[in-house]
Amino acid sequence: MSGYSTKSLPTGMLPLLILNECRYQLHHWFFPLVCVLAALFGCFIIQNLSAEKGVLLSGPYYLTKTLLTVAFVIPFLQAFFITRASTRDAQYRTQELVFTSGVGKADLLLSRYLAVVIASILIYCSFLAGIIGELYVNQEPEISLIQLVANLAFSSLVFMLPAMLLSSLVLFAAGLFSGSSLLVYLVAAMMFFIYALLKSVTGSPVMANPFILNETLKWLFDLLDPVAGANFFEQVKFWSAAERNHQKISFTQALTLNRVLVTCGVVTLMLIIFYRYQLRLSPGGKARLWRSFFTGKKEQAAVGDKTPLSYTRIPPSDTRQAWAATCWALCRREYMTTLASKPFLLITLMWSVLLAGEVLSGFSYLESLHVTPLPTTSVAINRFISDILPNFTALFLVLFSAEMAWRDNRLNISALLQVMPISNGQRFLAKWLALTFIPLTFISLAILISMLVEISYGSTPDIPLYLSLFYYLGLPFLCLATLCLFVHSLCANKLTAMLITLAIVVLSQSSLGYYIGIEHGLFKFANTVKLQHSELIGFSAIADAFNGYIRVWLSLSLVMAILSFALTTRISGQGLRQQAGVGGISRQISALKQTLGKPGLALLLLASLSTVINAGYVYYQSNIVGHYVSSEARSKWRAGYEKAYARYQGLPVPKVIATSTELALYPEQRRFTLSAHYQLQNQTREVISHLLISTHKDVSYRNLVLANATLTNHDPQYGQYLYTLETPLQPGDKLSFSFDAERSHNGYNGVLIDSFFTPDFIYFRDLRYMPFFGFTEHYTLKGDDERAEYGLTPLPREPQLEEAITANQGDFSDDYFWARVETKISTSAQHIAVAPGELLSQSSKNNRNYFHYQTQAPIRKVSVIISAKLDKSSRQVEGTSLEVYHSPAHQEIAQEHLDAMAATLSYGNRHFTRYRAKQLRLFEVPNSLGYSGYAMPQMMLLDENLGFSVNRNNADAFDHLYRRTAHETAHQWWGHGLDSALEEGNLMLVETLAVYTQARLLEQKYGKQYLHTLQQYAHDRYLFGRGQSQFEEKPLYRAEENHLIYSKGTMAMNALQARLGADTVNRALQQLISQHSYPDNPATSLDFIDALSKFAGKKHTGFINKWLKQVVIDDWVIESTRLRQTLDKRFELELCLSNQGYIEESGAGQSAITEPGPVDIGIFTEAPVSFYHQAPDHRTLLKSSVTANLQVRCSRYLLNEKPAYVVLDPYYQSIDHRRENNIAELELNEIH
Repeated sequence: MSGYSTKSLPTGMLPLLILNECRYQLHHWFFPLVCVLAALFGCFIIQNLSAEKGVLLSGPYYLTKTLLTVAFVIPFLQAFFITRASTRDAQYRTQELVFTSGVGKADLLLSRYLAVVIASILIYCSFLAGIIGELYVNQEPEISLIQLVANLAFSSLVFMLPAMLLSSLVLFAAGLFSGSSLLVYLVAAMMFFIYALLKSVTGSPVMANPFILNETLKWLFDLLDPVAGANFFEQVKFWSAAERNHQKISFTQALTLNRVLVTCGVVTLMLIIFYRYQLRLSPGGKARLWRSFFTGKKEQAAVGDKTPLSYTRIPPSDTRQAWAATCWALCRREYMTTLASKPFLLITLMWSVLLAGEVLSGFSYLESLHVTPLPTTSVAINRFISDILPNFTALFLVLFSAEMAWRDNRLNISALLQVMPISNGQRFLAKWLALTFIPLTFISLAILISMLVEISYGSTPDIPLYLSLFYYLGLPFLCLATLCLFVHSLCANKLTAMLITLAIVVLSQSSLGYYIGIEHGLFKFANTVKLQHSELIGFSAIADAFNGYIRVWLSLSLVMAILSFALTTRISGQGLRQQAGVGGISRQISALKQTLGKPGLALLLLASLSTVINAGYVYYQSNIVGHYVSSEARSKWRAGYEKAYARYQGLPVPKVIATSTELALYPEQRRFTLSAHYQLQNQTREVISHLLISTHKDVSYRNLVLANATLTNHDPQYGQYLYTLETPLQPGDKLSFSFDAERSHNGYNGVLIDSFFTPDFIYFRDLRYMPFFGFTEHYTLKGDDERAEYGLTPLPREPQLEEAITANQGDFSDDYFWARVETKISTSAQHIAVAPGELLSQSSKNNRNYFHYQTQAPIRKVSVIISAKLDKSSRQVEGTSLEVYHSPAHQEIAQEHLDAMAATLSYGNRHFTRYRAKQLRLFEVPNSLGYSGYAMPQMMLLDENLGFSVNRNNADAFDHLYRRTAHETAHQWWGHGLDSALEEGNLMLVETLAVYTQARLLEQKYGKQYLHTLQQYAHDRYLFGRGQSQFEEKPLYRAEENHLIYSKGTMAMNALQARLGADTVNRALQQLISQHSYPDNPATSLDFIDALSKFAGKKHTGFINKWLKQVVIDDWVIESTRLRQTLDKRFELELCLSNQGYIEESGAGQSAITEPGPVDIGIFTEAPVSFYHQAPDHRTLLKSSVTANLQVRCSRYLLNEKPAYVVLDPYYQSIDHRRENNIAELELNEIH
């Protein structure tokens, strides 16, 4: 018999079915709980999402952005209710009842689906209520409630509702056709991971590190994105603060098409579900396949076979081998039942594709402009060891542990197990082993997939490194598996146990726990430290912390395993509460003792003792050695420091003018000791009679001696020493200060990027850890809300540059912190140690290496020490020793760095001023430090991946390696040669001048056209950063944000050198260095503008101001074109254009561009997008320039060939936020 009953329900029963389904969904205790949590989450989001300066939280832009940011949680909200709607017939074996009920297929599906949608919408409305409440009550009480609700309603209907309908249909179909609630949860998880991956590789601004892997993939995702996030961010990318507050989201062509396609997808999926779903009963007597409970093999059983069965008595065996064999058979049954299930295989297949995509992304993208890495095992595993593999596997454990723990009950075979000769120990061990095999399966699968991808790229896999993943990932999973079974042994309800384990896993494995005060690693079960592999140092940065934490979790897991075994009962469905109710807690404790026996109790005691000891060791390493402080305690400490010592703020202090340091490094022990001698000088105009010295809390100081002074107070809580000078220090006078210090390092509190100690690599920058003189400004709390919480007044507004010049009368000499530096280093015999200055001597003694460095002139006091197992490549260029310290495998690429350093040194010596030192060193550093590139006096750091593990055979890649090395080398002039005043715009004199220098070096090596690619990249990056910025944009001469000083700086300096000439710009820079280098008065960005204006002449003042002192956004528009063929067979093009751009005023105002400005015009035979970065050839018919403003201007051009395209600003010489109106395809209008 198949199909539906011919009976039908009375007309109008569908509303009653929907009402019934809604009651079924909404009357469950989980629904009000989720509603409350959703409302709290809405409050939480508003409280913790970063606000944008000048942007209203209640405006349409911010509200829509907020909703899109949290859209990823939609499937998780729906999964529980969808399982109750779509899988309950299979779960409770009610198919026959539904079949005979007379409910039509349409009514059945529609009522259940609509109930799910209604429940989802109500939960979503609770989330919106939380947002409204937080905004209306605590954030912006003056807002209009009606307007707020209207904004939320519009964004929800346009962006969120279609996505909710689509995701609910996908999950509904998964549950309906599989009958498995587990599959629904797994599909929800896969939707989350796949969507997050797609957003990341298509450049979504809501992701932490977005990039565009493939333009076609981005186009497809933008077209089909369920929430239309890409269309929204593209639309608002260039909105000003005023537009973000009041302008509505409009239905652009792209947004409309996306919403239509998603809606069509919803309707199509509905129809597929309706026509594919069939509720059928199997005809009697038909043979069926079923899975053997014991063997896991498929067997054929004839339903109608009535042949009597015969039984053979098999005597039981009590040997250890029989016990182990039985346990293994049970384990195999549990594991294979899970592994061979359709949900597991389907999700594993999807996850495998996702992981392969991650590895492919790692090999296909290193950084922008098509740069790819060398396909190494390190690159591959770093793509999945910290997110996709641990996160997804942890979720798998939560779901499959519930399946395993409750499978016997679900299959109604618990009673059968009671009469079988199987012990509780065998049952528990079998389930535990089967559950731990699941993450091991995923680790093995990840290794296999990654190796295959790596081999396909022609690389040889590092087998030992892959196998180490079983240790670094497998052991935490083993602990999580134990936790899951332990929780299920305590709970009498599957859902309750799942929620508890999920909550523990989420709070432990994510940063969410931070927001509720769960910060210390000891409160995050099975969480160790973030894994990141480095080819230079392996996992050594965090290996000690991992080992310490995993010992805690393994011993605690043993405790939970023993208790789980003891609590596991043959009485089906009884958890701890029910068992306690049967005989009381005391009786259960007695039963627990009886179950475990003396050996079990002894093991439990030893495991508990081991947990306490190991936790104590971790506490000692993290809190005592590592000086762990919670965020709340840190803020409280900083507030207390400011209250206690604010009276010393602004008092005169001496400057360090010379240092002599003896430093002993012990890489294997990860510690250092030092003895330092400072020479201080009073460079103020005031007499100094008291001196406050601040010491860092993480460093142990002793033997502090300040000459001619008496220690009057020592505050160990804040590390402060107050000295009274016996003879007040007069202006210009000097005194000495000496001290000893010591510090031990470990990885328990993460990686410190300025004090990085491992057995193979040490990087130590003394800026934060050596003594400070006077009140320490960087200890103060910055946020106004946080300051108010601790009773502190808001910090005064930072003065604008012109205000600072007036206040200081143009003298910023007090901003200098320069000193002569002498450093003596001892380190292990396998290390080479480097410090600023010339190497005066080198020796070896007692299995240690000794080095002596000294600068011949003062440098910026940023003393850096590096000690590592590295090779050295060097070259002499114009009297300077250029040195690259690198791993032995990177000898060849080190020569490329030397080429870039040599070219930059020669250019700087010729066009700026001679480099002052006799040595310049570049170091390959571990990716754990997080530096892409970092320059210090006479020393530079480059990341091992971005600087050395680069695929140099990729012909399509932009040469970021050469660019980055040139950029960091340029900082020896801009930042460490010319040291700017520490006021607004100082970063322009550091970073913007460095990007100018790198551009000149790229042009020198590759030609002018090569820079067009960099110009386009900088142009788009600036506009993207402008759209994401939380602050009102400042002119470049006052800028601080990266998208301004780097990207807009690239555009500005290129435009200036193109208009004024590189010689003019370089002469201005020469003057800047000659007049403002140490010890002369530091320069400001206005000094550079003055020098540039002087050499360029007054006629270029407006152009200079446009780029450096104004915020100008062009909008070049081709108003019309007219192409005709002349009598002499040539072609005349009439082009009319205008500039609809604007000048952005302070306070979000705008004014039209009235002053005519220049724009390049290109006329081509093909669309120039594929060759604009190449030298002009036959495809370029004309390159010209014209000036225009708001008024339409027309020009005529006579051409020998028929043009196909005309483009305004084809080489990205201006900032144009709407380039779609810059290009026109030409058609012949007239023929004479």
